[in-house]
Amino acid sequence: MGNSYAARINDANIVEEVLVVPFVGSDSELMKLLSGWKLDGQWILTYRDGSKRSHYAGVGYFYDAERDEFVPPEHVLVDGEWSAPMLEDVIDPEAVV
Repeated sequence: MGNSYAARINDANIVEEVLVVPFVGSDSELMKLLSGWKLDGQWILTYRDGSKRSHYAGVGYFYDAERDEFVPPEHVLVDGEWSAPMLEDVIDPEAVV
């Protein structure tokens, strides 16, 4: 059936690690598998195609439990939605040579 991907989040809901694991169908099955491997912490399934939880989790991503989605570190919450910052917010036009 392929593989699944597991993201370990810390108490601040920041992804600290992502593992490839044998296929599991739910977060509860994932926790059972990983506890059998003696891997502690909170683990959540992430999907390479972003079909669930908005993005494939990477180290440094934020897990928004209310929305059940992974958010890239550079995104900001604007009017209740996560979005990438505008280019002018990232690049100082005075610094461009």
